[in-house]
Amino acid sequence: MPRILVIDDDAAIRQVTRTILERKGFEVIEARDGDTGVRAYKESGIDLVITDIFMPGKSGLDTIVEIRRESPEAKIIAMSGGGPTMSAEGCLLLSQGLGVQRILYKPLRIRELLEAVEYALSKDRSATFSGQVSGVEILDYFQLMLLSGKRSLVKVVSAEGRSCLVFIKGGKVVHAVTEETQGEDAFYQCATFQGGTFFNLAWREPDAVTINKPGEYMIIEAARRREDA
Repeated sequence: MPRILVIDDDAAIRQVTRTILERKGFEVIEARDGDTGVRAYKESGIDLVITDIFMPGKSGLDTIVEIRRESPEAKIIAMSGGGPTMSAEGCLLLSQGLGVQRILYKPLRIRELLEAVEYALSKDRSATFSGQVSGVEILDYFQLMLLSGKRSLVKVVSAEGRSCLVFIKGGKVVHAVTEETQGEDAFYQCATFQGGTFFNLAWREPDAVTINKPGEYMIIEAARRREDA
């Protein structure tokens, strides 16, 4: 079975992660910090690395960079609950820029952890694409996600730097949040952004379901408000 390296300064999290993975038959090696993790990676024939971002000494981001330097094709999952200088979301977005396979928010959920491991270790992910598309309105993308029926967590950043998160599940927008508000108002603010970027994050359940109206209604109302704006 694949050998998985878990790097985290919290012994309890390492133990819980190890227990979950070993029950599925994986071999697990623990490291309490980035330096120990990098050495273990070089010496132990690791198939997958799961690393925390905020750790004393060598940070998770530095650890990822060093492992990537050693092995550009390394399979890595980053996880974070945030830290004193940056939110979990900010940490994990930075790790995505370093090419990790998946990101996980703490506290870890068993199903999400196992799904991320299965995805990262998959030899054939040719059925999916990643890339950039210009000239697409954000409402067009939201509508596509609604029609797909899949769970989607979409982060949108306006040209001015404002940001929002939109949670789509079961063909409905179930939650949205900006720096100022949440729920329907947040979704409509997001829909009126004039240009910017958007991308999907790893799914996590929203803290609350704040939107209960049909997806079609939300799109039509957002389009009306966008036109008025």
